[in-house]
This record gives sequence, structure tokens and C-alpha cells, in this order.
Amino acid sequence: MLRILLPLLLCGCFRPTGLKNDDTGASSSGEVGSVGTSMPTTSSPTSSSSTSGESSLEITSNPTSSGPDSTSSSSSSSSSSSGTSGGSSSSSSPGTSSTGSVPAICGNGIQEEGEACDDGNDDNGDGCDEACQRDALFIFVTSSIYPPNFQNTQTADALCTLYAEQTTLLPQTEYVAWMSGVDSPVDRMGPNPALPYILPDHTPVAANLPDLIDAMLLAPINQDETGKVHTPEAASCMNAMDLAWTATTATGMISAVNCDLWVSNLSRDQGLVGRIHEVNGSWSALCNQNCALKARLYCVEKTP
Repeated sequence: MLRILLPLLLCGCFRPTGLKNDDTGASSSGEVGSVGTSMPTTSSPTSSSSTSGESSLEITSNPTSSGPDSTSSSSSSSSSSSGTSGGSSSSSSPGTSSTGSVPAICGNGIQEEGEACDDGNDDNGDGCDEACQRDALFIFVTSSIYPPNFQNTQTADALCTLYAEQTTLLPQTEYVAWMSGVDSPVDRMGPNPALPYILPDHTPVAANLPDLIDAMLLAPINQDETGKVHTPEAASCMNAMDLAWTATTATGMISAVNCDLWVSNLSRDQGLVGRIHEVNGSWSALCNQNCALKARLYCVEKTP
């Protein structure tokens, strides 16, 4: 038998069952050893980022796939085109509008769209009313005293704003020093025909700007940015802790007694001061002090 088969094998006329005509050693599954070589015919390999910062290639073994997760993509597309309520259809979550925006909640302590303020409560008369709109502006006196050589009123304004930023009692807005230079504080504050001025503890000082400059206050401006009430240290114009630099009359007009436009800190120059414990016109215009002394600043919230 061997003698019959040997010539047939040598001439190539007969092969054992199970061998194909190629002699590469590849099996019909397309695998050589354990390394996958079957590539998708309609897409390139997917790139995924590794923790080392390099990209690694993830080879898909399904030749009919058009990309990663093509089955779910197809399903989403089908649901969307059919108008059903599948995963791709848009829907609004409870408590949101059709555009996805969340309605503002007044009183949660977070200022949101449509709110001018939000102080975390629904009290009126505290600067932010129950509808989260401003219902008052704040006024206070600084807790520290300063020489008058600020160089200009803008520096004093910035100092007042900085004081307000250091406390949670006051809105984080812009403040103006009640101090005149080339302009009056009324010019820098902006018009305010309606909103009252209140102290940090919400005590009313004036019903509006015209009331603030009528030479009579509802309460003295003797609270600093922390809400501390300062008591008189001495009578009249004798103690710097009772005084505030103003160079402004009780009716909001500019005074020329201004320490050489707030450049001088010399005793030969003078600046007009007010007394923080007064409710009459002397709250803003009490006496002239020499510029070598120190005094406080009145700070008024600027009209939004």
C-alpha cells in the first residue's frame, strides 16, 4: 500500500484530509497563536488614552462594526427617528424648564438669575426683600482711623469697598466714601430716589438720598462694618475716634477744607470732619481738624 501511495504523494495528486491549499500555517479563524489580526473592514482602530499619557489602540474584532458601540448608536438613532420616548428623546427633569434651566429659589442664600440679591431669608427691610430684590442700601463707619493723605477720593472709595468685603453683614457691591474732593460723594454714589439707607443691623438712617442730605438723620452713623456700635469718646471735636473725614456739607455739597485735596497730612492744613454720634448736620460738618490727625470714614453703598 505504501508503495502505491508514495508516488501519489510525491506528484502532489493526493493530500491528507484537513489540509488546505495554502501553506502559511494560518487557521480559518484568522488567528496566529493568541494575537488577534482580524481588522474591521469599515473603520479604523479606536484610540483610548492610557494613564501614562500615551494612546493605546483597541482593535475591534467585528468586521461589520462601524465604530465603537455601534449597536447602541444604531438603537438610539432608531428610537429618535421613530419619535418614541427612548434614550435619545428629550425630556425635562422635574423642576426644570424646557430649556434645562432651574428656576431661582429666593431665600436659599444663593443669588441666581433674575435675583438682585439673596440673603437667605424672606425678611423685608434688611437690604434684600422677600422677592430677592434690593430694598435698602447700607451705610457704615470704618472700624479704623486714618490720616487724610489718601491722594484722592477714589482711594478712599476702594478702601470702603474693601471693608465691606471683609464681612458677611454687607452686600459685596461697590461703596463710596462720604468725602469730597474734586467731586462730591453724591456725584459718585449715583441717584437714589427710592431706596432707604440702613446700618449693618438694619436700623434706618435715611429714607432715600434726598433724605440723607437734608441735614437730619433718623439715626447716627455710629456702626462699623462688623455691626459694632461705637460710643462717644469725648465731647464735640476733641477725639479722633468720634470723627470722620468728609469735606462735605450736610447737604452733600463740596467743602474746600480738604487737606489739600487729601494729599496733606501736615498740621498746618485742615480738613472738615463730621461726628459719628450726631443726627443733625454736624454728622457731616462739625469742625475743621488739622491734617496731622486721624479719623474714620463714612462708607455708603453705591446705587446698583
